[in-house]
Amino acid sequence: DCQRFIYKRRYRVILACRNMEKTNEAVEDIKSNPPSWMKKDKYKNNVGELAIYFLDLRSFKSVKDCAKNLLTNEAAIDILINNAGMAAASPYEKTEDGIETTLQVNHLGHFLLTLLLLPKMQSSSPSCRIINVSSIAYIFADIDFDDINLERSYALFKSYARSKLANI
Repeated sequence: DCQRFIYKRRYRVILACRNMEKTNEAVEDIKSNPPSWMKKDKYKNNVGELAIYFLDLRSFKSVKDCAKNLLTNEAAIDILINNAGMAAASPYEKTEDGIETTLQVNHLGHFLLTLLLLPKMQSSSPSCRIINVSSIAYIFADIDFDDINLERSYALFKSYARSKLANI
């Protein structure tokens, strides 16, 4: 798992998440369980830091607030991994921003966060990286810009696949 891999290499890993209870459980799991090939005592003494920030990708306000907190509190951001997501909203729903939920959570929220963090990343490291996690499901999608919110043609898988095509 990505966070454990980075944490083990003595980096500061920031988890930006919506559910703080599950995030705290994940942090404890990362801290307590080394990769299978590493001894537990070596793992506990040779690791980085874990930090938690609140981020709800269903809200552009939350994305902006998280970015502001990261820009204020973090000295550097070298790598951004846009990995959060959802399968698809069931039934059809829009966010408070008026966007079909799956598209906002899987793509637009990440896009906004990336844009807001990009200047800090560029000043942090000339080799900064942005990794966007997608899915093979994108091959089944197209994007109808005349029905961007899928108001006329919503389907669970269509919504998900389209959001992954947008990532690519």
